[in-house]
Amino acid sequence: MLTKGAVMKIKKDVVFVVLIGIVFFLQSCSLKPNGKLYLNIVWHQHQPSYYNPEKDELMGPWVRTHSTKDYFDMAYTLSLYPDVHATINLTSVLLQQILENYVVRLSPFVDTQENTIRARDFLAKWRGHTDPWIDLALKNTRDFNNSDLNYLYNKSGKQVWNCFSISEPIIKRFPQYRALIPKGVKIGSLVGEKDPAAYTLQDLRRIKFFFYLANFDPRFLK
Repeated sequence: MLTKGAVMKIKKDVVFVVLIGIVFFLQSCSLKPNGKLYLNIVWHQHQPSYYNPEKDELMGPWVRTHSTKDYFDMAYTLSLYPDVHATINLTSVLLQQILENYVVRLSPFVDTQENTIRARDFLAKWRGHTDPWIDLALKNTRDFNNSDLNYLYNKSGKQVWNCFSISEPIIKRFPQYRALIPKGVKIGSLVGEKDPAAYTLQDLRRIKFFFYLANFDPRFLK
């Protein structure tokens, strides 16, 4: 099974190969370009539907994490080069999940002026109806049950996505986060050495909050 990091590497490799192919084609073409060569840059931002209609919940956090980590990065980078024009395509399935599962459900409980959220009120109304990692962040860590620990670090060994479903370059930015990788878990070339049985309450808090911090663009955090 391919990891998210492996999929991203494959995508980048494919883009590189296509670009190299274009260069070789232009070099070998008997009809040389006369004048300007116009390049249309299109950034296609897409996420599949993670929506489970039976639970009315997104089964993965990736719509949200890509929005805060990758989509911000592209728009910000483009803003630094005002003479470069590009098309950013946001797919309907992506926007629908952002709007219906996050904006509509979270915004009544968020105070953007004070940077606060009424967590208890939100959980009372929408627990289990955004994505499990939203609930994880807002729930008191002392009250975590086995299901929560599955989403946190895959306690049962059967949870596909958890707070260590992250790429090697990203987790390397946070040494404390990296030190908490569960024993035997591989993230790229990294292999976890921490015995989950030795996790303290503070360790569990760190894991869930580092998962949030790591999924923001570094320039946004600064």
